[in-house]
Amino acid sequence: MSGQFDIETADAKEFNGFVNVLFHTGPYGVFYFNLDYYNITNGDGKRLPYYPKFTGNLTYGYELSRGLLGEILFDYYSDRYTDIDNTNKLSSFLNLGAKLTYKIQDSFLIYLEATNLLNRDIYYWNNYIEKPFDLLAGINLLFD
Repeated sequence: MSGQFDIETADAKEFNGFVNVLFHTGPYGVFYFNLDYYNITNGDGKRLPYYPKFTGNLTYGYELSRGLLGEILFDYYSDRYTDIDNTNKLSSFLNLGAKLTYKIQDSFLIYLEATNLLNRDIYYWNNYIEKPFDLLAGINLLFD
């Protein structure tokens, strides 16, 4: 079984709500917060597969020196079912990450990003575990 679920075939009722907060606090950095609530159920009152009840994201960034931005990132997913009968559940998880970005010019950035710093088992899909720790480096070129 692939774990894929085709939502087009579901007779579903949906209620969503969200809160987005953005603070640019001047010399104290930037703060982004996002919390989403999903209530997506079928006609039997069962939650649709892979839809968490809550997701959240929190990012705090601070300009360490001119052009160098440091960020701390938190992502949260609540429990998700992997089947329409709601018998198999993936656990909630918190993913902690950090990122450094250096702007050389407006159109040229280099970055270093680490995710899953807590080295937790993270499952977005049934039987598919994310990397225990991930380090990513690269460049961004922006073209007008």
